[in-house]
Amino acid sequence: MQQWVVIATLLLIILVVLTLTAFLVFRINASGAELTLTPTINLSATLTRTPTITPSATLTPTPTDTSTATPTLTSTSTNTATATPSPPPSLTPAKIDTSPEFYFLSSWSPEMANEAIALLESLPELYTDEQRGVNDVNYYQAFYAPAVAQGDALLHFPDVPDLPWRLGRAYNLSLSGEATAANEYAVIIESVLNQQVASPDTLPDWFASVQENQILSIQELPPGPASDTQYLIEIYGAGGIYIWAIKEGEFYTAYPLANEMNYANPPDTHASTGDLTGDGSSEIMIWSAANGGSDKFQHPRVFDISAAPPVELEFRPGDDFFVGVDHTSRWIIGKQGEQSQQMIYEANAFPPCPASIRRIYIWDGRQFVLRTSSFDVTPSSDPALLGYCQILVDHAANFWGPAAAIPIMEALYPNWPPETYADGSTPPLD
Repeated sequence: MQQWVVIATLLLIILVVLTLTAFLVFRINASGAELTLTPTINLSATLTRTPTITPSATLTPTPTDTSTATPTLTSTSTNTATATPSPPPSLTPAKIDTSPEFYFLSSWSPEMANEAIALLESLPELYTDEQRGVNDVNYYQAFYAPAVAQGDALLHFPDVPDLPWRLGRAYNLSLSGEATAANEYAVIIESVLNQQVASPDTLPDWFASVQENQILSIQELPPGPASDTQYLIEIYGAGGIYIWAIKEGEFYTAYPLANEMNYANPPDTHASTGDLTGDGSSEIMIWSAANGGSDKFQHPRVFDISAAPPVELEFRPGDDFFVGVDHTSRWIIGKQGEQSQQMIYEANAFPPCPASIRRIYIWDGRQFVLRTSSFDVTPSSDPALLGYCQILVDHAANFWGPAAAIPIMEALYPNWPPETYADGSTPPLD
């Protein structure tokens, strides 16, 4: 009972305090007077438990929970990342305007093709001397354009007799220096032989009747592993085109070997045959002779014809020789033992003091290699020319090496020194 009395008393006191507080607030608001009853604040201070109720207002910082929305902002940034793989913009494909005012497809005929070919063939004749280039090199290269037109005609009109186009294309390719000229001539020869337009014996005469500016020769080769009947065909012009033809049953097959034609700088080409590998079967060697004024050394091209198609044989990489002076040269096939042969390079160099060069090549089973080389000199009988041999000795020492310079010096020693050198100076007394 005492507890209830105490509780009732406390509640009564609280009620009285609240009533007085409400009354004072009402009066202050009504009169506008300043609150002077500061002791009343002490009354509220006596109620220390009541402020423990106000701490519930500290729950208002719960808006800090709303600050957790900032993570949602970061999550929105991830949404922007997902937006990057947007599909590429669609492109409308371009279309050709086929309206008649811009475009129309013209008909094409063999007659029109012939007109275009004739026009292209006449174009190089309009070149000026400057446009023709050195040794007319641009003039001859211009014939590649009509060769392309002739190839186009062969594709578009397969039912039209193709021999005139093929002959013209082969000739224009040879004029322009294209290696494929040999392929075109091989197709022509194979077709002519198989269609019995000509036989191997009459082939040169037939060719002369259809091709005025070139000459064809044919040589029958000894029977070989590839065929009992085989031929080496050469077409002469500014150089030569070489073709190997064989007969199997009643049919001929022609294989192009090399196109060595060059109308701007005509070479002196030749072909030789012989057993260069020691296998009992002949090879074909195609080589260019150096005429006076040339200072270049060039390997021949050698083809193995023991099987079809032919295979070109190689020289050892790095094998080279710098002649460096005017000379004439040739390649020959000579004997080496009883079963195999060898290639021999022979050159006569530097006419004022003629030197002879000899290089011998053999087959090592994989490639041709240099076996030996030799140098010699035969001084002119004219004493005034002996002084020029000093130039040859210096050139041999600088470019051909001691193996060449020493034998040349030894050959000159009996007649040395000359009365004067090539520049007119007198040799020293020692």
